[in-house]
Order: sequence, then C-alpha cells, then structure tokens
Amino acid sequence: PRSRCATSSDMFATLVLLAARAAEWTVEELEQIFQEEGTDKQARDPGHAYVHAYAMMLGPWRSEVRNILEVGIGSVDRASEANMRFWWFAMRNYHHVKPEEKSYQPGASLRSWRRYFPNARVIGLDIDPKAVARAKVTKGVEAFVANTSAPESLERLQLPQMDVIVDDGDHRWHAQQETLLALWPLLKPRGYYFMEDANWTAISHGDAPTSPAARQLLKNAGAFVIHSDAFGRAGLADAKKRDFAAAHAEAANIVCLMKPSR
Repeated sequence: PRSRCATSSDMFATLVLLAARAAEWTVEELEQIFQEEGTDKQARDPGHAYVHAYAMMLGPWRSEVRNILEVGIGSVDRASEANMRFWWFAMRNYHHVKPEEKSYQPGASLRSWRRYFPNARVIGLDIDPKAVARAKVTKGVEAFVANTSAPESLERLQLPQMDVIVDDGDHRWHAQQETLLALWPLLKPRGYYFMEDANWTAISHGDAPTSPAARQLLKNAGAFVIHSDAFGRAGLADAKKRDFAAAHAEAANIVCLMKPSR
C-alpha cells in the first residue's frame, strides 16, 4: 500500500503508524478466523500465536492488499518432510474439534487469508500435489505445485507482484534463505515478507549454512523480528550487527521484512 513507510530506517515510524491505526484491526477478529479454519497460526495451545504479528502488521491494510502468496499449504502426507501431522493430532488432543468433525485440512491458512482480505487474490505453493488439490477446493483460492528452492519451477507460473508473501514451508534455515531469494523479486515495493518459525538459536550457533546474499538482503531490508508470545510483543532486530542471527535467539519467531521503495 502507498501509505506505508518505505525504507528500513522507517521501521520504528511504521510501528507508530500501526499504533495510530489500531482501531482498524483487532487480534480477536483474525484469531476467530484462524480458529475456525484450523491453522496453527492461532493463539490457542499448541498454536504458534502468530495471529498477533499478522493482525498488528496487516490489519490496518486489509482492504489495500491485492495479492498474497503463501508457501506451504500444509501437507498431511507422512512422506512430506515438512508436514502438518503433528498439528492434525494436536487439534484433537487439545479438543479444538468435536469428535464428529474432521481435524486439520490442508489450505487452512489460505482459507483464512481469503476471509481476511476482501480484495485480495490468494495464492498458495507447495511441493505436495495432494495438498494443492485440497486447497483448490476453496472458492477464491489458487494453488500450484512448486518448489521455491528451485527458482525455475516458479518461472512457468507467471505469478503477479505481491503485496504480502508468507514463507510457512520448509523451516530449515537454508531452505528459508533460498525461498527468500527466489520470491523477493515478486514482492512489490513497500510490500511485506514474513518468514515463520525462524530458528535463530540454530543459526547463531552455526547449525545451518548462511547465504551471503540472503544475509545482505536481511540487513538491507531491516528485518523485523516479532515474538510469538501470547501478548503479541514486538522487537526490532539489529540488522546492522555483523552477526544478525545472534540478535534474537528464540526458537520460534516471525521475521518480517518490508521491501524498500527503491
């Protein structure tokens, strides 16, 4: 959206603006959608409570978002390394579904975005064809088989420029970096890029290789780390530090990047 702050130096100003527009969004509204659709972004245990980050950062721009892309539709296939079978069982164990109801179904986040953004085109990518087929059942949701670690698989899709990109796919750091580099050109200036489940502890201890190109991009964009606690706390990572990864060592955060306007 045109009214957003455009550069990494404006991140604090963005927080002030978000606070000023607080009356335009509520965590409760998005939380209800997340719960009804069954995504693990919800705040109920054992969800990640990412609803706080998304409500705060995207709530004020709901009507302005035209295109949103999410990587990782949520496969329940045992053969898929990054699958949602844990969440499928967790929803039942925590009584988030009635006995006669189905538990988690792929595409929960895409269905949520379809409801939350009234004017947006909602697109999902996944390597599991079965998850893609399940997501396509929802009217207003598009889904494609693609591997974001292999940029050539994206070229044939001819995707539009995005206002919002969410990486909820393979949560290994090397894959998150590859996805960031592959999808960053698709993000509009002043658009938001979210990276879920960023394990800074593993990164800062050298347990995952770091791409120099990805590290530089994170620094240039002024990456913003949002804590996934029940209070929706937010804090700025010091993107100018030499060891950016050591700035936040929590094991499950959302990293938010705003693409500069130039």
